Amino acid sequence: MKEVNYKQKEFFELYAGLLYFQIQNFWNLTVNLGRTKQRMDDLNKRHIEEIKDNPDMPLTFFLHGIMQNYHSFLLSTVNWFKKRGLIIIPIGYDFRQDLAVSAAYVSTQIKALLKKSCADKVNLIGVSYGGLISRYYSEYLNGASDIDKLITVCTPYDIVPKTDIGYKIHRLIGGHPKRDNIYLEQMAETNSVKNHLAIHALNDRIIKPKKMRCPGVHEIWVKGGHHPSSHHPERLELILDYLK
Repeated sequence: MKEVNYKQKEFFELYAGLLYFQIQNFWNLTVNLGRTKQRMDDLNKRHIEEIKDNPDMPLTFFLHGIMQNYHSFLLSTVNWFKKRGLIIIPIGYDFRQDLAVSAAYVSTQIKALLKKSCADKVNLIGVSYGGLISRYYSEYLNGASDIDKLITVCTPYDIVPKTDIGYKIHRLIGGHPKRDNIYLEQMAETNSVKNHLAIHALNDRIIKPKKMRCPGVHEIWVKGGHHPSSHHPERLELILDYLK
């Protein structure tokens, strides 16, 4: 088990980075008066055109977790990657829908953007439930043929017990964790994507670490908890290193 122990950075630097993301997200909401969806949609369109004009630039999608969306709190993450030479395209979905329905919706978006960008392959980053959707897409919707690299962050790879916080939260907000567990059981021993990195949090209280193991997947364990994985500097650096 490969573990990142944060010795290369002082803790105050890590928390300063987390604070920076939060300030940027709050600023984005404020200056757009809450209307962040249009801004992100416009930015995604420009980025798709930029990728189309630069064939060597990879097409990378980002799938958020539950109780999040692709526009309100991901602009700072998009900007973080852009400053480091990588364009990411956040994709939205309704986490209250059945996993198969959400994955099919995501698949439709990916296929359309693949065509618009003239790209051959995609990289896919899935955080928490977004990672589960990524796996369903790769295993059951022929997504593996389109994926170059897959990265999941704090994503379960085995059924989530009813007693776990993640199960309770998902049910409370209108999701279908019972049905999701059926899909998880079916996918427990499968991994069709060769270049697959799973980043797990040792102190995750939402998805217990013992539910995160998957055969044939390159795994890295980091300290800290489940959130805020979408804009956690250490985890984003691991993602960036793997994609580059």
